[in-house]
Amino acid sequence: MSGPGLKPARPTKARLLLVQLSRGWMTALDALQAVGLMTLPQRVHDFREAGILVEDQWHRPDGRGPTTVKQYRLAMPLDDALRLWDERATTVADAEPAAPSGPAAASGGVA
Repeated sequence: MSGPGLKPARPTKARLLLVQLSRGWMTALDALQAVGLMTLPQRVHDFREAGILVEDQWHRPDGRGPTTVKQYRLAMPLDDALRLWDERATTVADAEPAAPSGPAAASGGVA
């Protein structure tokens, strides 16, 4: 997370993808070529869960024919999207691990 007195956030694939999405429409193939990400729809889902606005539309790559692919772009300012993503990462990292449960936990780890 960046801010006064904090070191800049590490450039993860997710952060690099947000930068690319802020530049315009991207397909899964574009994401693979630009940042090496093979799961663009899943990452878009994660972004949306974090409150980041991402638009999508169907696109015909060759302008004709039956083949269509989904393409995505960022629908909010990049700085806001990066802040939301960093807040999500901080929240996940700060969450306490769940207490063990089940028979092994009740017997002190011996099943």
